[in-house]
Amino acid sequence: MALEYQALDPATQEQIATAEAELGFRIADGYRNWLLTPNGASISQGATVPGTDGNGLFLELEPVERLPIIRPFEGMHVIPRDYLVLNIGDGGSIAVKSMHDDIGSVWWADLDKAEVLGIWNEFLSLDFKE
Repeated sequence: MALEYQALDPATQEQIATAEAELGFRIADGYRNWLLTPNGASISQGATVPGTDGNGLFLELEPVERLPIIRPFEGMHVIPRDYLVLNIGDGGSIAVKSMHDDIGSVWWADLDKAEVLGIWNEFLSLDFKE
């Protein structure tokens, strides 16, 4: 079944530069380029993240101007600063590695699993390959 989504209008270079200044790092090139096409998206029926046994659901990818303000939400403090959080989902968040090794790799930050196991620093459960 195809994923149905409503794309937002493209981000501008200025919006991306403003978000990067607030974040304190450059957004990974692959995601940066994607933002220039749709600046985020709403997922029609929600999408279950593969491998999460139904515990990972996301309904949107936030537009670039919201990316700097996601981190203050409950649970986001456990995601290392070198990951860019793209949404607040049910049970976790999608995050893109933005600094150091593996820049551009996409991960599911399983906050429920981390809380149950008490391993806040080992929350990354899946690496989505392109």
